[in-house]
Amino acid sequence: MSKLCFKDVSFDDIDLIKKYINYENAWICDYSVGVITMWKDVLNLQIAFSEDMVYLKSNIKGKKERFYIPFGSGDFKKAVKNIKEYVKENNIELEFCSISFNHFIKLQRYLDGEYYYTPSRDYSDYVYSYDKLANLKGKKYHQKRNHISSFKRKYPDYKLVKIDEQNIDGVKAFFEEFIVNVIPKDKSEITERECTRIALNNFSKLGFIGAFLEVEGKIVAFTIAEQKGDLLIVHVEKADRNYSGSYAMINNEFLKSLSNLNIKWVNREDDSGEVGLRKAKLSYYPSFIAIKGNIKPVKA
Repeated sequence: MSKLCFKDVSFDDIDLIKKYINYENAWICDYSVGVITMWKDVLNLQIAFSEDMVYLKSNIKGKKERFYIPFGSGDFKKAVKNIKEYVKENNIELEFCSISFNHFIKLQRYLDGEYYYTPSRDYSDYVYSYDKLANLKGKKYHQKRNHISSFKRKYPDYKLVKIDEQNIDGVKAFFEEFIVNVIPKDKSEITERECTRIALNNFSKLGFIGAFLEVEGKIVAFTIAEQKGDLLIVHVEKADRNYSGSYAMINNEFLKSLSNLNIKWVNREDDSGEVGLRKAKLSYYPSFIAIKGNIKPVKA
């Protein structure tokens, strides 16, 4: 009988997720407290714990169940065996999602039969050098520096304020006002707004760090992130475009405020195939794209 007993991910699981999440050191954002909790309902995520390992599976819109790579301090080989026993008992075809190519190589050693890896560019993450993103040195960042300089000249009294429980209600109010003035392009943007609300409503519980830009006492931008070792994962970034340069400012000022945290890399997540977002993320010159994809069995 399988040792895995899956249940819906809940906030009661946060402490255990935090305990084991750093054992999975992939560059991709899917293995973070933020993505697991913020997107749990959208991804229909379920979780199981067994022998110091964490197991996740997703079943989006009634599609096939797909497993994440198990992570924790326990025996990885045994963990894969537990998944194989689970799918056999439940008559499920074994498939994996949110998998890096290194994950695929690691898993292949313990899978029965042949499997193939299908990468997804649209859902792969942009990873940047912290130093380059914080300092913006060199000719290629000239335009970004200009945006920042223009903002500082126009709003010399701006302040960067760290988000805490005393001021987060103001950030929530800004966000609700912000979305009223931005028409969602599609259903995914509406979904993303709900995930942002989860982040704001559970900011301290999830162990997030964040900051907002204030001009003349008014919030004009904010960001929410999560540190995982030397990797910073930026989950949310919103800015009022009426304040020209506000996106470049919140990105840069926030990173510079974290100089004492020994961060080496910044994951700004994927672009979901959205052309404008892809252009924006590429304009910051990522060090690399952290490819992720799915694993499926080769059909006979």
